[in-house]
Order: sequence, then structure tokens, then C-alpha cells
Amino acid sequence: MENNENKKPSVNKSIFRPNKVVALLAYVLIMFVIGTVLIYLVAFIFSSANNVNFNDLLKAISKSKDGYNVELLPLGYAVQGVTNFITYLLTFIIVVFYTRDSVKDDFDDVIKRRTTLGWLIPVMAIAFTGIAYLIDVLFSKIVPSSNNQNTIVDIMTSSAGPLMVICTIIFAPVAEELVYRKCIFSLAKDKVGVFWCYIISIIAFALPHMVSTPIDNVGTWLLQSIPYFLSAFMLCGIYHLSRFNIYSTILAHMFNNILAVILVYGGQR
Repeated sequence: MENNENKKPSVNKSIFRPNKVVALLAYVLIMFVIGTVLIYLVAFIFSSANNVNFNDLLKAISKSKDGYNVELLPLGYAVQGVTNFITYLLTFIIVVFYTRDSVKDDFDDVIKRRTTLGWLIPVMAIAFTGIAYLIDVLFSKIVPSSNNQNTIVDIMTSSAGPLMVICTIIFAPVAEELVYRKCIFSLAKDKVGVFWCYIISIIAFALPHMVSTPIDNVGTWLLQSIPYFLSAFMLCGIYHLSRFNIYSTILAHMFNNILAVILVYGGQR
């Protein structure tokens, strides 16, 4: 059977053709540039609508060390929830659009190998979710949760909770797996080999999740980052074992995030 990662690129020169480089660059641009601009724009709109000082709201969002108004935290979480929803929605649409060839090819692969992938993908997804949960529980007894994790929980329990849930269980798993697994492995596997694709994918996945966590204590920061590195490693393994079928990691990522949402609203996380 033809390997999904070795298909010849389209000769279509249109800027709208499937293009994993464009998908990857668009993801970076939206998540780290446009997303930053959006949070200021949304904060301005919310501050105006609620007669709140714009700078005070920004302090509450960033939990500024210079001091912030605790009463503005719920509004700050709402701003972050709306911003995350818009950012991930844009990312989801653009990444899926520019990787639509792989999305279709991998779906066709699932159909062709349904007797194998039909049970392998769900089993790997459930195993990943269970192991990731155990790792999370273990490290929660050693170090406090990362800022990224705490912020997600805070937003989910705010007025923007439903928007954050959609991002968490749909937009993020699809967009992140298409970028961190499909794009990276497709673009780099034949050039640097599978081993280095693992390394690149793991680092690219883990570090953005730790950007919001200050390195006040290097040891603590490293321990907090381990669950992200281990999750990324397992997702790379699942992707590899499925012969580079992206639906395997999307489902695993979704299962894990669904469990996280259940635990948040169940008051156990």
C-alpha cells in the first residue's frame, strides 16, 4: 500500500492548493501574532461594554505582578475564552483547508484498513487517555499545575466555558494534530528521518503549552513541562504505529481532552 507521507505534491500552482508549509506558517501566525492582537481587541470591546478601565482589565488577564483587581478576573477569563475561540476557529478552518488532501487521503486509508484501524485507533486513543491521566495525576502531586492548565480550567468555569469546551474537544485536537504531526512528519520525514521528526514534533508541541508559565524556578518549570513532552511523545508513537494516519492522533487527543473537560466540570481536576 502506498505510504500516505510519500504522495507527490500537486502541480497546481494556485495559492489555495493544499500546502502543508502554508498550513504550518498560518498556524504560527494566527496562534502567536493574530491571537495576541485579538486579545487586545476583545479586551477593548469588553472594557468599553462593561465600563471597565482597559489597562485594569489587561492586568487582570495577565495577573500582573504589579497588582490587579480580583473582581475583574471573571471578565478577564471571558475575554480569554472569546479570544481563544476566535483564534482556534480561524486556525481550524485554515489548517484543515490547506491539509485537506491529507485529511481525505487518511480517511480513505481508514476505510481501506478498517479491519485493522477500526479497532487499533480506538484502543490507542483509550490507552493514551488513560496513561496521560495517570501522568497528570502523578505530577500534580509533585508540582503545581502549569499556568496553561490553570487558565484553561478557569476559562471553562467562567461565562466563556462553552466556547472553551468547543475549542478543547474539537478545534484544538484537529488543528494541533494536523500541524504537529501531519505537517511536521510530512515535510521533514524524508529529509531528516523519523527520529528527528519525533524530536521536532515533541518540542514544537510542548513548548507553546509552557510559554505562559514563568520560569521562576527552573526545576519546577521542567517538571511541569514533562507531562506535555510525554503526551507529545505518545502521540508521535500513535501516529507512527498507525502508519502516519492523522485520525489516530486526532481521536486520541480528543478523548484525552474530553476526559479533562469531564473532570473539570466534575470538580476533580
